[in-house]
Amino acid sequence: MVVEQIPAQRIGWIGLGKMGRPLAQRLIAAGHHVIGHDPQPPEGCTITLASDPAALAAQCDVIFCMLPGDETLVATVAALAGRMRPGATLIDMSTVSPAASAQAAALLGPVPLLRAPVSGSTVLAATGGLSILVSGPEAVFAARRDLLAHLGRKLTWLGPAEEARVAKLVINTLVAATNTALAEALNLGRRAGLDWASMIDLIADSVVGSGYVASKVETLKSRDWTPAATVALLTKDLDLALDLGRSAGATLPMAALSRQLLTLLEARGQSGRDIAAILTVYEDQP
Repeated sequence: MVVEQIPAQRIGWIGLGKMGRPLAQRLIAAGHHVIGHDPQPPEGCTITLASDPAALAAQCDVIFCMLPGDETLVATVAALAGRMRPGATLIDMSTVSPAASAQAAALLGPVPLLRAPVSGSTVLAATGGLSILVSGPEAVFAARRDLLAHLGRKLTWLGPAEEARVAKLVINTLVAATNTALAEALNLGRRAGLDWASMIDLIADSVVGSGYVASKVETLKSRDWTPAATVALLTKDLDLALDLGRSAGATLPMAALSRQLLTLLEARGQSGRDIAAILTVYEDQP
């Protein structure tokens, strides 16, 4: 994607975790002045920090959020409501429920909310390779597209309201199902005598190979569970998807199974491991 050169802007960024921080740094690298806020700023963070969301809102015309869940988003938006500049935009890139997103939009009143959850890993966040799913006012998306283009390789506008929230949960149910199916198949091959590394390469290069499988090849070969996405994160997203399924009348048996297996990892104190560690649940069965 070719990113046009645009005038530098003063941008706020709330949530400087594993995804938020590299994304904010990409905007800085593009020449924008970024003011950040996080209740627990990461060690070594060089981004200029505001004391609270209200102080940040007073200085910025565009504010991004990358937050851990529903409650944090609603509380953050409540702190911003009535304090953002005229003509300002809030762009939320968190993975949250459609209901919490709609509540946040209502709190903002006249300030437009772009919902912009992402698909991809921390590595893709740092390199600008994310896919960004966007919904909200189409004219606002067009006006802020230049900023989003610094953060992702593909931007997709899906509709005027909560469509991007639903799409993100749809994608993450597929991530969970693929992750579980891959672990099950690998365990079968290992127990039946296939060479571990060769089997992983074979799957990655087969008809069922995918971007997700490719991203896990070295993780699985080395059995290094340093997270690109944690068990806790996928568990949270599956809970959101299962709740959405209940309200929409959709059955999600595969998502429910993946959720149960991840619960076993959490019970072992492995919430911070990479989601591919679900493999160990299968391997530990007699």
